[in-house]
Amino acid sequence: MFKGRPLIIQFYHLFWKENYTKWKDSQDDEVEKRKFYTQNKDQFISEYASSHIAEDIAESFTEFVLKHFNKVKEGQDVKHKKMAFFYQLSRVYKTTGRYIK
Repeated sequence: MFKGRPLIIQFYHLFWKENYTKWKDSQDDEVEKRKFYTQNKDQFISEYASSHIAEDIAESFTEFVLKHFNKVKEGQDVKHKKMAFFYQLSRVYKTTGRYIK
């Protein structure tokens, strides 16, 4: 789909593009930030992940590697799809030292 593009660009198009304007509009007010997270809780690993796309990709990758590496594909919500995003990347397997058969 986005072969050859940086990971963060791929991640943006798959998971952030649709809600980017809502996210951006919420960033000037702590109450609005919390509201954005609460309304989109199924899309983020944590509230911190909803603070910025870079934090979201970092939190999703961390969750993928450390906590649910073998069970990522079981979830159907967006936060699980974000973790499953890393399965497609052979260089991620090299980084984690784990390979999927």
